[in-house]
Amino acid sequence: MKIKKYLLLLLLSIIIISCNSTIPPTVDSYMSEYFPSSIGNWWKYDNWVLDSNGVRLNKISVDSVVVENSIFYEGKNAVVLVTYSRREDTTIKITNYLAIEGSKLFAYLNLKYSDGDSIPWVKSADLSEFEWLIVEKNIKRDTLSIKTEYYEKTSVSKGGIIDFNYQNQTLKTQEFITNYMQRITTITPKDTLKTDMESINQDLYCKGIGWVYSKYIMTKNLGYERQGYESLLIDYYVK
Repeated sequence: MKIKKYLLLLLLSIIIISCNSTIPPTVDSYMSEYFPSSIGNWWKYDNWVLDSNGVRLNKISVDSVVVENSIFYEGKNAVVLVTYSRREDTTIKITNYLAIEGSKLFAYLNLKYSDGDSIPWVKSADLSEFEWLIVEKNIKRDTLSIKTEYYEKTSVSKGGIIDFNYQNQTLKTQEFITNYMQRITTITPKDTLKTDMESINQDLYCKGIGWVYSKYIMTKNLGYERQGYESLLIDYYVK
């Protein structure tokens, strides 16, 4: 009986300790797991033009993306990401710079504005944040004959876990959504011209693979045709 009583007390103590545990749940926090950046890693994508409803119109290119180097660039430890975009009989080489810092992925865009402001690095993904603002600008310029008001806002949010089909496999991917808005009003003595454009961009990253999918759709484009683009992973090599 004493043995049974001892075992019962031991079991109760284990339950109490477990209930009072303050160990936090496991959370993904390293962007390097979602974007492997070793030199020599490569990815291949099909790129499509979409209509305003998101339906594919035609394939415009096949892109091969390679991590070619690792350097210190514009204040950050960055990887040199080179894209070889093949369009019919022409191949275009595009060089981009990415930096991974803990949970964050930065892209070098070097945005410049007429008010003299510039944003060299843009935080395009963050596993530890749910929403963040990249830029919000409201610039007014007046001359004797023309008044211009420019408004731009770009924000990013961390979405959910999305299933992505790749070669008969279902991959679990982390979603990021970029919302963009641009409004330009130009007033002249004869007329008032307005441009109003909004878009949404969805990016999916898979742990151990990298960027696997992107979809860009214009949700508003006053006075112009709305369209979109889609990039789809078709092959890759990651060390």
